[in-house]
Amino acid sequence: MQLFTAGPSSSHPSLLQCFNSPIIHHRSEAFAELYAIVQKHLKAMIQMPYVFCLNCSGTGAMESALSSLTPSKILVLDHGKFSHRWAVIADRLQIPHTQITKEWNTWHSPQEVLETCKNDPQINCVCLQTCESSGGVSQDYAQITRTIKEFNPNIMTIVDAIASLGIEKLDTANIDVLIGASQKGLMLPVGIGFVWISQFAKDKLMQCQPKSLYLALQNQISNPIPFSLPSNYFLALKCFFELVKPELNYSLVQTRFQQTKTLLEQLNAPLYCAKPSLGIIAFRDEGEKIRSMLKLEGIQISGGQDKLKGHISRIGNFGILQEYDLLLEALKSKVLHSVQTEQLTTKFD
Repeated sequence: MQLFTAGPSSSHPSLLQCFNSPIIHHRSEAFAELYAIVQKHLKAMIQMPYVFCLNCSGTGAMESALSSLTPSKILVLDHGKFSHRWAVIADRLQIPHTQITKEWNTWHSPQEVLETCKNDPQINCVCLQTCESSGGVSQDYAQITRTIKEFNPNIMTIVDAIASLGIEKLDTANIDVLIGASQKGLMLPVGIGFVWISQFAKDKLMQCQPKSLYLALQNQISNPIPFSLPSNYFLALKCFFELVKPELNYSLVQTRFQQTKTLLEQLNAPLYCAKPSLGIIAFRDEGEKIRSMLKLEGIQISGGQDKLKGHISRIGNFGILQEYDLLLEALKSKVLHSVQTEQLTTKFD
């Protein structure tokens, strides 16, 4: 079964081969050299001065950011299952929060975020996504974070970019903390979370008492590898960056998005929202008919979650290492079958 889900995706054979390599001890000089190479690539891809690698999923990286920086009050931009997770994490950490909640096919305007911050001076952190993958919605994160910083540069901006990392070019000019993970655009199994931070966030970090032991980013300030890390993941990350040129990948993702959108429209399956993300293609699929058809072809995509279950399906469009032509050909075959069926129906009518 080929995975074109909203995450994880099927890994390229070259990446999978890295997991068959001998384990490198995480305290060895060889691993230190490997780790430094991967760090260099990660910083080149995301233009932020510091990046921390965690042995966890993307949710673990989200929790790491909040538990390490311990904001006094958070504003959560909630428009889906994953953006709502910021509020769930805040509850567990006993961090006060407020939310601007919207439907899962909509997004937030910079103005409403600004007004909320103006009306509540206790807010010193805003949490949002680049893409809310439960509905495939692209958030206007760059303008929102710019507006926040123009109003008050001391408000921390924390952005979950798990569904955009390696898939589209990210504007980090006004982002203090950016969250990523291994299982979408980087084409690896679930297992590594990333936290990039600005100098402002690092300075704050040094003043905070973390609410976690293992996930505390403070651990990595003095010791880049405070706990055990899986060497094979870092071999695979090194391989990924050797195989993939980010700018070319971004362009290919855009092309495939347009191809997929056109085919879905021909199947009367329009996109779920008016401001779609490129990497998570969510479309209306009542009864999951298209999803079921693809499964018969050996292709697995994601269904809807919670209230959208049975109403939409979602495709992971992650880039050059995917065998994406398999998905496109399956959709083209379905379009051709629909046209032929319609012609036969018309003929006998």
